[in-house]
Amino acid sequence: MLVYLIVALFPLLIGFYYHNKVAPGVGEETQLNRMQLKRRAFWLTVAALPMFALIAFRGSYIGADTLVYQKFFSTMVETPWSRIFVENHADFEVGYVVFEKIVASFTDSSEVFLVVHTAIYLWAVVHFANQLEKANFLFLYFFATLGLYTFMFTAIRQCLAMCTCLFSYKYIRQRKIVPFMGCLILAFLFHKSAILFLAAFFIYPRKMNFLNSVFYSILGLLFYLNIEPIQEWMNEQLDYAYEIEETGNGVIFLLVVIAIMIFSFFMFQMNHNMTYNAQGLINISIITLILWVLRLATRVAERPSFYFLFFTAALLGHGIESMKRKQDKHLIGLIVIAFTMILYVYRFWTNFSSMVPYESFI
Repeated sequence: MLVYLIVALFPLLIGFYYHNKVAPGVGEETQLNRMQLKRRAFWLTVAALPMFALIAFRGSYIGADTLVYQKFFSTMVETPWSRIFVENHADFEVGYVVFEKIVASFTDSSEVFLVVHTAIYLWAVVHFANQLEKANFLFLYFFATLGLYTFMFTAIRQCLAMCTCLFSYKYIRQRKIVPFMGCLILAFLFHKSAILFLAAFFIYPRKMNFLNSVFYSILGLLFYLNIEPIQEWMNEQLDYAYEIEETGNGVIFLLVVIAIMIFSFFMFQMNHNMTYNAQGLINISIITLILWVLRLATRVAERPSFYFLFFTAALLGHGIESMKRKQDKHLIGLIVIAFTMILYVYRFWTNFSSMVPYESFI
């Protein structure tokens, strides 16, 4: 368990070093030039590298589906290009099948395959973190402690789709729908659930007002009351076979999402820092919230929420960094960091105990 704690805290240590030694005169509001962005991207990569190294070098039994994906990769090694669409790969999207075959053309090692897809994760998450207005290193910590990190040990196809969607954040902010759709279509080829990320483009610029709040509340309620026919329709459209699953306890994390949104909103308002991008992060986090409300009815809603949870993690960091008084920022920041670490440990022991102790194939 200790190694998971170390890699989660490591971005905070590197962030402290970066802000005090590498770029001491660069504030959160400073507009960086290209060279400064590259330097920050380098240090973000250093900060994220240990946690992604654990994903890349994990053993076959670390992560619920790791062994399944390794076996499928071994199958693709033996399958010639002429037969990759002839063989029955009904459980896997075409983009993922082609991706595996491309990697299999260069190596027959399923361990190398784990390293390759993890490198894509690292690239996407660091790229996203470097585009944020503020709290870039703090985002990496919340990425780890809010559940996205542990999810990446398991769901390779969806995580590749999620990471592809992260590259579209630039186009969401700039309102460029054509390149955004290009990213979305590519993500869809890895995992069909990526189609839900289309909502992020349209909700991002919406204003925070009473009418929109009422609209989102009614929409969430309608989805909740009609979850069964909605899920059946989605199964039919996406050729899935999901059923209403036992929910377990999703209330705790739903309350966490609510707390993040309320906290960040009031921090932005109190510090007069409700920027266009801060508003956009709140808007996308509304989708996270709605999906976790639906999670109370079916566990199936949990996985799609991870597409949007990146933005909720970024929102929490923005909320902390928006405070103008350093004493308040440090005190509240430490409290939030401590609370999310407790949540991280709690979820490990309740949901991911099979990942402890960590085992590597090396």
